[in-house]
Amino acid sequence: MFQLICGDIEFLIQLRVKVIDEVAKFFNSFSLRRLAVLKSVINIAAQEEHVLTWAETDSVQVALQRRLYIVAKYRELLLRKFLEAHRANFSFGQPWSAMALQIIDLLSAAHSTFVKDLLTQKQRTQATVDKAVLLTVVRSSQF
Repeated sequence: MFQLICGDIEFLIQLRVKVIDEVAKFFNSFSLRRLAVLKSVINIAAQEEHVLTWAETDSVQVALQRRLYIVAKYRELLLRKFLEAHRANFSFGQPWSAMALQIIDLLSAAHSTFVKDLLTQKQRTQATVDKAVLLTVVRSSQF
């Protein structure tokens, strides 16, 4: 079960990385001559807006430099959501309670690891970390 959750998270991470790569590819190969042949400028603009939001900046260049931060932040968010869902749906006395506790322990350990990675990326990019992440770290250590 834990491996399935990790597989789902990795799939979602790869989708986000693909969007970042597409914006980087466009940004690095930008020329006015290409604008005439672009069919989906609106799509590219929407992807660029996502990347800017994820990177917490309004500069595409800065956003692309924060790629690892974006991925670390997204991975932490996904793990946190899975962990919160498993905790919320956990109930003692069920036949699967022992397995559910193991999954919660594994998710909690993975989340702690990725929070550390996120904080490392934050220090490298000088980006701000969401208050929710810090509150989750405090809550995770109390569970």
